[in-house]
Amino acid sequence: MTSFAATQHILDTYLYLTWEIVSKEGSQINVNEAFTVRFTIENKADRDALGSPHLIFENVHLRIKPTDYASLITRGTRTTTRGTVFPFPQQTLHATQSTSMDIEFKAERNMADEGWWPWVVDQTLGGLEKIADVRIYADFRAVEGKTDPKSLNVEIDSD
Repeated sequence: MTSFAATQHILDTYLYLTWEIVSKEGSQINVNEAFTVRFTIENKADRDALGSPHLIFENVHLRIKPTDYASLITRGTRTTTRGTVFPFPQQTLHATQSTSMDIEFKAERNMADEGWWPWVVDQTLGGLEKIADVRIYADFRAVEGKTDPKSLNVEIDSD
């Protein structure tokens, strides 16, 4: 059995999530406007490293729970109280592989709606609102030479 610390080390070392806003209606995102975020996940394992396990991540998906600042436009495969599930198009990630998907959101409110003075938001907080809590879910196998693969279901919190 793999310990939590060992599992977290594998995840922190080999599975990497990035995101960027790839479309919006103007130079800024305003309330009631749609915008698209591209989520990319990469298996950072080195497939050619001598003595290193070959880590394969399978069943790769995100669970996204929007905050009060944004809502989801794109529909996932299922929604629970903990968020909406979005499987990545490429479900198996071998070493050095990555996959991406675009998720569309709608801006619902901004910090000024909460009584923040605009100059405080811009100067102190950079005008950034947290739009969602995102978690990565995946199964992984560590294939070491010709031994039996080891499997474990894992999750990574984006916080």
